[in-house]
Amino acid sequence: MFTPEAGKVSERAGETTLASQLSPSAPGAECLASVKSPSCLALALLCYQTAFATSASAAATVVDQFGQNDRKLFRADMFCAPARKTPLFKPIPVPPGADHLTCYHTEGRSINAIRPIINQLEQTRFRGLTPRYFCMPTYKKG
Repeated sequence: MFTPEAGKVSERAGETTLASQLSPSAPGAECLASVKSPSCLALALLCYQTAFATSASAAATVVDQFGQNDRKLFRADMFCAPARKTPLFKPIPVPPGADHLTCYHTEGRSINAIRPIINQLEQTRFRGLTPRYFCMPTYKKG
């Protein structure tokens, strides 16, 4: 099972980022490219567990602030969509440069949906969405 942790948005040459894959008119695309605007701190990702019609796998070298590792990518079971939240709590001010994500477990009713998708590994479709994680911009010191 996928368990997301903090992940850094990369802007290095030759690397593909979530922001570079989104249409400029997609909800939140401008915020995924740069979360420095205070209005973008409301943007988050809601990740759903789902069943995919196919099962692609591939190898990739993954580089982040913790190092470089060869990884096998396989068995997609999450679909994350840009989301906006209206806090029912007093938000803590987040400093500019919040370029990481922290994901919290969430719950909610499942959504019966079938949608075709295309990414760098496959063209497939998913069926059914069960909310699992809510990921929001996070500032990390150091």
